[in-house]
Amino acid sequence: MISVEEHLEAVLRQIEPVGTERLPVARAHGLVTTEDVRSRADLPRFDNSSMDGYAVRREDLEGAGPETPVLLTVSGDVAAGDPLPREHVPGQAWRIMTGA
Repeated sequence: MISVEEHLEAVLRQIEPVGTERLPVARAHGLVTTEDVRSRADLPRFDNSSMDGYAVRREDLEGAGPETPVLLTVSGDVAAGDPLPREHVPGQAWRIMTGA
């Protein structure tokens, strides 16, 4: 039996880097840059986050860890000023937007 590392080494020996090309940003959707791209403007001009985190049921996270992840379904968003959902269904999470 061959280890994962040995398989990876064998695959990496068979591939070569592809070339690069310069494209307008509008044509680069889905591509990966080969160089850092820097903005001339500092936008936003302050630290900004549209989402602070998730609301979950504590019971749904019991036993969760790096080797035993728990998958939850995101049921929706809670925006600033919105009440939290009254029904907390097992296995579901809610995105908590900034300011909520």
